[in-house]
Amino acid sequence: MKTRIAIKTNENVVLKDQVDRLRRELERRKEAEAEMKKMILVQSSLNNELDLMRQRLAKAYGLEDTVRRQEIVIEKLEAYVKRLNRQRRADNRGSNYFNINNDDFSLEI
Repeated sequence: MKTRIAIKTNENVVLKDQVDRLRRELERRKEAEAEMKKMILVQSSLNNELDLMRQRLAKAYGLEDTVRRQEIVIEKLEAYVKRLNRQRRADNRGSNYFNINNDDFSLEI
């Protein structure tokens, strides 16, 4: 009888250890799952931020292109104004200064 009790006690101890081990493993898995859910939320947030940054970058590239085109237009306008000033000095006439019917002026890019 004592041996049976000793055997059952040993079995209970083994089973209790097994239950404790499984409980710890379950807790670790729950913690890992919670951490994974946090990471998924962070990843989603970072993806949204990345999309926003890509949109801003595309807008910046568009603005850079606009600035380049405006610089070309400004350079052409400056060249035209210089030609007009030279022509005005050469003609020594002030009334011709605002006459913009000159065929040399072109803003095509």
